[in-house]
Amino acid sequence: MSNLLLGERTQATVTNVSDPGGVSPVALSASHRFKRESNLRFLIFAYNTVLSPVDQKPDIAVQVQVIRDDQPVLTTALRKVTTDGVLDLARIPYAAEIPLDSVLPGRYLMRVTVIDRTLKQSTSRETHFEVY
Repeated sequence: MSNLLLGERTQATVTNVSDPGGVSPVALSASHRFKRESNLRFLIFAYNTVLSPVDQKPDIAVQVQVIRDDQPVLTTALRKVTTDGVLDLARIPYAAEIPLDSVLPGRYLMRVTVIDRTLKQSTSRETHFEVY
């Protein structure tokens, strides 16, 4: 799994991340500081997944957690990662967006876990970010 790439989208309109025609520009943030009125967008890549013997496609799922002071603020359900349209199955992208208007200013930890259900293995990446 790659490192987490974090960016900020400040436009008021919501776009579909999976639709390349509707994606608005996102400024990557090396400082990982984001305005409360913005949306935090992140991207990871799952590498070298194993193809399922049933349909010859990777069977991977993602779960995202946002944690503050050792307490989960947000935990998503497991989401199956679709590989439709992905040409390189050795490097599968996953992007999502979290609106920050419902969280308090402060420092947070984001943990993204990718589960390869064929191999029955998982891996996680974490990074800190700040909302102001």
